[in-house]
Amino acid sequence: MRPLVNIITISFNSEKYIEQTILSVINQDYKNINYILIDGGSQDSSMEIIKKYSDHIKVILSEPDKGIADAFNKGLAYCKEGLVGFLNSDDYFSSDKCVGIIADNYTDEQTIICGSLNLITQTGSFIKKMKSRPHLLPFGMYVLHPTMYTPVSIAKKVGLFNLNYSIAIDYDWTLRAVKENSKFNVIDDVLIYMRVGGASQNTEKSHSEEKMIRQKHYKSMWLDLLVTFYQGYLSKLIHSKN
Repeated sequence: MRPLVNIITISFNSEKYIEQTILSVINQDYKNINYILIDGGSQDSSMEIIKKYSDHIKVILSEPDKGIADAFNKGLAYCKEGLVGFLNSDDYFSSDKCVGIIADNYTDEQTIICGSLNLITQTGSFIKKMKSRPHLLPFGMYVLHPTMYTPVSIAKKVGLFNLNYSIAIDYDWTLRAVKENSKFNVIDDVLIYMRVGGASQNTEKSHSEEKMIRQKHYKSMWLDLLVTFYQGYLSKLIHSKN
């Protein structure tokens, strides 16, 4: 039997793109979806837009939260079975077939599904394609979180997202999933269009948090030195091209 797919969107003052996000979910060919929308108490017209589609959204919760991790955790509380993934309020599925592709690649309760995404500008122009590479997790968050669909059974073992992180929340959570002996099923399909911008684009803060998380999970000085060298090399390469 094909699984229930829980999709969680968290939003805060997301009136510019939230409708596109919602439509990309409710227009999926695959209908066994539990769509959960967690709003942080938006002050713009986000909730008016969201309520337009209330018949298609199983859970709508709007209240102040303690940040992204807290909002993620609120969404997870509504997931009881199947798979769970997160669709950001300024991102959207690349086609109406994506959730069906995810469901078809569900193999067992110990395997996380992940794929590729197209990075786009705020106006929707293509920047580049990015692929999930789980084998590089010791170096950073190389599993693209917007494409990541995890069996709820794994999510329950891993537990809540850590409120102490503001950007690399997904990295810590994914490494904890690895410690629970999770495997990865990497599919080639581009599942998501992801807009640049937002907290995740603060590379200095992101590298700082990833370093703390890496040290916590791997406790390897040599790995840390290798990552620092690699990041420095990439920075020089980018500047030389400019």
